[in-house]
Amino acid sequence: MNGTEIMTGILTELLLAVLAAGLSVAVAMLGRWLARLKERLFASEEAAAVARTCVLAAEQIYGSGDGKKKLEAALSFAETLLREKGLSVSRKQMEVLAEAALAELNDAFRKEARHGLD
Repeated sequence: MNGTEIMTGILTELLLAVLAAGLSVAVAMLGRWLARLKERLFASEEAAAVARTCVLAAEQIYGSGDGKKKLEAALSFAETLLREKGLSVSRKQMEVLAEAALAELNDAFRKEARHGLD
């Protein structure tokens, strides 16, 4: 074996080691990114469930009428519940989730009313 072959072998080994280390770092970073994504998805699902519960609670407590008062109550309930669960959701995001929950509730009422008339 001459010097060139030895040098090529050493450089090949070094390149493979560097590639393996780089791949390990990339996989670790991907794993951390996926874990954070999972946490955000869980928090979003949890926030949506809390919004639905709080909208239903506000409807039950305040009945028909003042929508702004019920929305504020639902948002206040949701803020408290999410804080207790250690989740942080912006007020704007909670408003959107509460409005979506209200739309679901209204759809359910409309369907129930239609079936009652049939």
